Amino acid sequence: TAGDDVDFCWRLRDAGFTLGFSGASFVWHHRRATPWKYLKQQMGYGHAEALLFKKHPHRFSEGGIRWEGCVYRGIALGIEPGDFIYSGPTGEAPYQSLGKMLRQPMRGLHPNFDTPITRILLTLLSWLQSHLRHWKRKQNGGPSARSRWPESPLKDSHPTSRLILTHSNGLGRHELYRLLLKYGWQPCTSPNFDLQCGSCKLLAATEQTGNPTTRTFIALSQPSKDLLTLAFKAGFTASNQMRASSR
Repeated sequence: TAGDDVDFCWRLRDAGFTLGFSGASFVWHHRRATPWKYLKQQMGYGHAEALLFKKHPHRFSEGGIRWEGCVYRGIALGIEPGDFIYSGPTGEAPYQSLGKMLRQPMRGLHPNFDTPITRILLTLLSWLQSHLRHWKRKQNGGPSARSRWPESPLKDSHPTSRLILTHSNGLGRHELYRLLLKYGWQPCTSPNFDLQCGSCKLLAATEQTGNPTTRTFIALSQPSKDLLTLAFKAGFTASNQMRASSR
């Protein structure tokens, strides 16, 4: 049944386990050869998402499931820099950097099927599938504006420190994480953070703007002077002062 694998994986995550990615694994999917079978499949997915919502409401927004991360791209993976998926508690795969997905090319249609009628049909199917999926989700008790949403797991009574680090030579979270791990930081067991040192937990994301200068946005469970010292040693500069904000 659609959604069983997602339910199983989320139960493992909620129990504290970590899921790994295997590039050599594959899943068989039944091919939908007609537009109606494809739309029927999408309605089935909407029904499955409604069932998942009843068990895992914290993983949904009104628009659907909130997925954590992204693995697949619009083109096949090739042997070129940035195309490898690395293992480890935090990983260093290219999909974890902000901006990567914004520049993805899309695979073109096969020349035998690249006709105006085909493009119109694909556009229509794309529009229909999202609306039918949304309709089946709502019809079977899925998320809506009236749903009672659980509080975010990140919300607590402790202040969260925020910091923006810039680097003129393109260094980002990957290089920062490697430096922190070298100086005693550890992978964090919480799904909401990447690294921790004592009671301080850290989450970072790097913005790539197309020029050598990068900005790395950092959220901390509490202020850390040790982080700033190590970041400055690696050539980062703080573009704003560390501040505390209540969540």
